[in-house]
Amino acid sequence: MSRCSIIAKDIRILKQLDLDECSDVCPVEALIVTSDGVRAEPSRCLVCLACMALCGPDKVMIISDWVCTES
Repeated sequence: MSRCSIIAKDIRILKQLDLDECSDVCPVEALIVTSDGVRAEPSRCLVCLACMALCGPDKVMIISDWVCTES
């Protein structure tokens, strides 16, 4: 039997992110927006898509994939 989960392969910043809208949207800090810039850490991402919903899908894109392992 296989167990499958979705993972984030990449977090792409497509446009400038607004600090007021996007600074605290990620619950696991996979996307951190500060006045100094944006830091994205796909390995921390839960693929909850909060960043796309709150910052805008035209500004942030999560590239995801399925990973399956045999149990």
